[in-house]
Amino acid sequence: MVLNESIGNLTMLKYPLPAEMLTKISGVVLFLKALSVVAILYVIFIIIKGIIAWRELKKIDRIEKRTDEIVNKIKKLDKKLDKLILKRRLKH
Repeated sequence: MVLNESIGNLTMLKYPLPAEMLTKISGVVLFLKALSVVAILYVIFIIIKGIIAWRELKKIDRIEKRTDEIVNKIKKLDKKLDKLILKRRLKH
């Protein structure tokens, strides 16, 4: 008698919820697992997107520096050209 009661208590501990509830809960657990996988993939996507954006910003910075160098060279050439034009005007 005591043995049957203890076995009954053990089965209650092992399966505290009815089978219908377990199937519903297992569906929810499966959904939460899928949702967590999607969340992890999204975080990985955001990190990769951030790295790509950072690289593009570095490229843009390099292009800006090169553009500034070209502008400075053009200004120097413009000054030299102005000096040459002034010299020629003064000669004539």
